[in-house]
Amino acid sequence: MDYDVQVDPRQVEEVLVNAVCAKDLTGSLARVDICESVSNGVNIKPDDQIMPDWSVANSVLSEHVVKQKRVAFLPVLPYPVTQYDIDYTAMKNFQKVLQYLKQPKLPVICDEGVYHTAREIQLIRHNEFQDIILCMGTFHMAKVELGCLGIFLTGSVAETILVESGVFGVNVVQSVITGKITTPDR
Repeated sequence: MDYDVQVDPRQVEEVLVNAVCAKDLTGSLARVDICESVSNGVNIKPDDQIMPDWSVANSVLSEHVVKQKRVAFLPVLPYPVTQYDIDYTAMKNFQKVLQYLKQPKLPVICDEGVYHTAREIQLIRHNEFQDIILCMGTFHMAKVELGCLGIFLTGSVAETILVESGVFGVNVVQSVITGKITTPDR
């Protein structure tokens, strides 16, 4: 079986390409069911598949040795996370992680409250925390975006149509427009 692989010959040796193609073919053939019970020929996707998928088979067939990774966690700070001293301590801990990893920058994903205080600390002490890149999490980013959109929609025809259509209740529309989740009183 011949593979149509387009590779720049200046960058990859032919021996390496042939080895990759051979491993790919071996993994594909190992997943095919060629038993006699199949009346229509070869069953490409048997129900009782024993051979793992391509990525697992490739890692088993690979000769490349990957060093074992060490996973560690930062110490837990049992205090409110929106206090300046707690966020400062966490940011200092992140810098220790940077030194350990020998990495120039570290992105830190946080919620809206932590982002606010950590960003203020970073603005006040900009020389101290240049190596930390603060990012807001996707949920909180969506809330902020909805709040910005709500500024333009408040009092508009779109808000009226959403409420009067009966598809969404007043509370749902207000939650989306303000970017704040409101729960019914219990």
